[in-house]
Amino acid sequence: MHHSIEEIQHILNGLRPEDEPRVELTGKTPVCKKLGVLDSSFNPPTHAHLRMLELARQRHRFDLNLLLLSKKNVDKKVFGESLEHRVQMMECLAASIPDTAVGLTAHGRFVDKAKALKDLFGHDCEIHFILGFDTVVRLFDPKYYDDMNAALEELFALASVSFFNRQGYSASETRAFLQTPHVRGFARSLIFLELEDQYAEMSSTAARHALESQQPSEAFIPKDVLKIIRDRGFYRCS
Repeated sequence: MHHSIEEIQHILNGLRPEDEPRVELTGKTPVCKKLGVLDSSFNPPTHAHLRMLELARQRHRFDLNLLLLSKKNVDKKVFGESLEHRVQMMECLAASIPDTAVGLTAHGRFVDKAKALKDLFGHDCEIHFILGFDTVVRLFDPKYYDDMNAALEELFALASVSFFNRQGYSASETRAFLQTPHVRGFARSLIFLELEDQYAEMSSTAARHALESQQPSEAFIPKDVLKIIRDRGFYRCS
């Protein structure tokens, strides 16, 4: 199901960071016991997002995939396309993948997202976040916490994380992260999955640059998503 800008804006306006953590789906809430959550800015969605989702689902056998976008990330401002346009691209991507939903939240912290997802799908639902390595590095950065160990213990009581090597980090460097002192104690809740080089080097930044400079973008962006970008003039594309 594809929503209008006005419908998406209505959902976004109802999500406020000062409220209790909540995730709102753009469609119906299905029954789910094992959820794979691809948390990203989707600016725009790329083939790398698809491959991460595919590899994580092969490993974990999720009942449902969720593409999750936060209105407020911990240290990112909104740039590139608007949140409304990103949701439209996410819905387009989700329509091409079986058993995939789109969700929105106002909260940036993963522990808040995990609590909201438990409330939405039930406390028996297993939550697995699917993240790139750059996000996992931020997850373990003490500057974001008053008490990092306590916050991470709370998170990993609710969810686990599968993470992938991304641009600038080799698979061996990424895997070695699990053995660093501040991470080792949580390694049981972290699963490293290796992304092939062609996907690991792919980024939304490069995809935006190709779109904005009117260069070929098929190598970065799934065809259904690229069609909506071109049809609607996202990233000044015509």
